[in-house]
Amino acid sequence: MGTNDSFEKLVRNYNKAVATLREELRTGMLAVIRNTFDENPTLESVSWTQYTDYFNDGEPCNFYVHGDAVDVVVDGVEAEVSSYRVDRMEATNPRIRAYCAALEITGAIMSVPDVALDAFGDHVLVTLSRTNGEVNIEVADYTDHD
Repeated sequence: MGTNDSFEKLVRNYNKAVATLREELRTGMLAVIRNTFDENPTLESVSWTQYTDYFNDGEPCNFYVHGDAVDVVVDGVEAEVSSYRVDRMEATNPRIRAYCAALEITGAIMSVPDVALDAFGDHVLVTLSRTNGEVNIEVADYTDHD
């Protein structure tokens, strides 16, 4: 086996391992999301945007999951929730606990942006919602950003 063949085999094995690990992470991530919804019965939906900036004053444009301020529906009431506001609220209130749960979901997703990009795409609005006990994922185009 020549050098090129050996190198190509290493690259194939690497790509296969990465794909397997990403799928495991994606599957595990969805299980955690379902569990979070189950533990917070008043949480109906959480939405966030994720995208690569179009322009960054000559600096590289990077992909980000914008999950620190999210739209949340709890008990039929829609609100924009930020980690700054929730950190300063009383967490014994069931609505606030649901807001915290929504931010935990997006915080976890923000920690693995490459997986979020693979799972949901770029320039999108992602909405996780509960319908009849099932967690649904809706991904819509989102291009109204810098």
